[in-house]
Amino acid sequence: MKQEINCNVKSCRYNNNDKKMCELQAILVSPVNGINTKQADESMCASYQHQQNQIQQQYQNQQNQQYQQNQFQQKQQYQQNQFKQNQNQQKWQ
Repeated sequence: MKQEINCNVKSCRYNNNDKKMCELQAILVSPVNGINTKQADESMCASYQHQQNQIQQQYQNQQNQQYQQNQFQQKQQYQQNQFKQNQNQQKWQ
């Protein structure tokens, strides 16, 4: 039997808002500390992550990729300059 996790929490990064379904295969449900109402508010989805966290992670990944590309380009430029300097030195010898 396949289990489905329905979700109406629009701000969660795992919620498919179009289908109102959680895209995780499983979730962790945890008790809320200090609440003993015997109602649904005693528990919460501990797998919740705000969409903003995903956006921030994507931005950081993009920044890291740009940094790595810049480092690679600088290294290439340095190597090209070294090669040119060596060629020029050989001409004058």
